[in-house]
Amino acid sequence: MIVSPVTAAALYLTDMVSDHTSFENYVNQRDEYSYCDIPSYIDYDYYTNINLNTLIDNIASNSFEYYEQARGNNSQKYVAMVNTLPYAKEVVAGLLYRFADEMYESHTHKYTSIWTGQNYHSGDRHYYQSVEECTICGHYGSYEWISYFCPGPPCLGVLSNEK
Repeated sequence: MIVSPVTAAALYLTDMVSDHTSFENYVNQRDEYSYCDIPSYIDYDYYTNINLNTLIDNIASNSFEYYEQARGNNSQKYVAMVNTLPYAKEVVAGLLYRFADEMYESHTHKYTSIWTGQNYHSGDRHYYQSVEECTICGHYGSYEWISYFCPGPPCLGVLSNEK
């Protein structure tokens, strides 16, 4: 992946020059910034449509803006934390949504036929309705009526609710 010069510089400075571990340890001690919090609002359309290189640049710019504070004393680290972590959580949630959305849209459906419960008898045939259901995502495909020879009524079919 090709990144912009701003991103490359921010990544270099964050990883190679700074002691980011110190900032991470500070953040981990703050209960209000638990890693399992979910942002209250995410613009999913934004994350579905944004170019990933642009998003990486935005993340790097947001982090780099608070580079000095992340290396400072506790009150400065707090400023860096409250200005970078909510955005980072939003980005992660947005990217997870994008991943799930793309997986849903792009996977090859693997269908299995299931009985819908609909059935009827006509002449010497009993008809059952089935539907194709994707075993991966639950998407329904086509419906089909299947018929079997039946001397009833009363119907003796395995799928029949009739006695």
